Amino acid sequence: MNWFGEPNDNREELLARLRGGPHPFALKEASQRLKGDKEVVIAAVKQFAFDLEFASADLRGDKEVVLAAVKSDGTALQLASADLRGDKEVVLAAVKSGIRCYSRDPLYAIQQDCKEHVVLRFASADLRGDKEVVLAAVKSGGMVLRYASADLRGDKEVVLAAVKADGKALRYASVDLRGDEEVVIEAVRQDGNALNFSSAGLKEDPVLRALAKGGRNSYQEARKLLSQAGKRKPKNATDEEAKSALIAKVAKHFPELCNRAEEVHAKLFALQGPRGGKTRVSKRGRDEYETGFM
Repeated sequence: MNWFGEPNDNREELLARLRGGPHPFALKEASQRLKGDKEVVIAAVKQFAFDLEFASADLRGDKEVVLAAVKSDGTALQLASADLRGDKEVVLAAVKSGIRCYSRDPLYAIQQDCKEHVVLRFASADLRGDKEVVLAAVKSGGMVLRYASADLRGDKEVVLAAVKADGKALRYASVDLRGDEEVVIEAVRQDGNALNFSSAGLKEDPVLRALAKGGRNSYQEARKLLSQAGKRKPKNATDEEAKSALIAKVAKHFPELCNRAEEVHAKLFALQGPRGGKTRVSKRGRDEYETGFM
């Protein structure tokens, strides 16, 4: 606007301002003629993607203009024409660009990375069912899995990529995959709270519960499991199989813990020797043998 409240129709002045640095909502103050000027609009959206809102309808449907906007901020995709929200090249560019946050005050429109990744939400239904697009989206932010098609929320490769980015994305996986141990373990490794979204059976799995505790607490819990398994005397073959399965599972997910246990076992075994059929290791030594720690 000029001093008289009229739209800015000075093309060269506006372009000079835009090339000099960010001017949020510059197009809002421009004349209708300049809102339909492709060079002006591209210069504007490169600086501030959401100026696409004030571009002419024709330019919001122009692929070159929209690509410039979504490369600046992926969420500008919501301002594009319906046809371009269904264009795979445009949507992939938006997804890979990610999201930028702007201060509410345009005078302080400093960009910073956002934690939310909702670009996929603005893509067409067909592209929310496109595996390449969805994989690119969930790798940037796992929680966008919620906007993927039902088929892809049941695709193990897609869900694994999502939970590796954000464990809590497990909540949007299909029922079958929330009961898939491999998927749940990846989710829990990323965020222990993800166990809350797993199937009822896996929620009670002792090894998964240990993993969910995270850090040192995980190893302390796993150590307890080994200790309890070592002291438990199986009553039958089924019990023996369950004990072996538990120890094997702990060994798989806590290899450093079990490597340490093997070292201790070997050391204690070297101290043992037949003497009237009895071991020479003290009670304390036997307890440490059972727990796998010195």
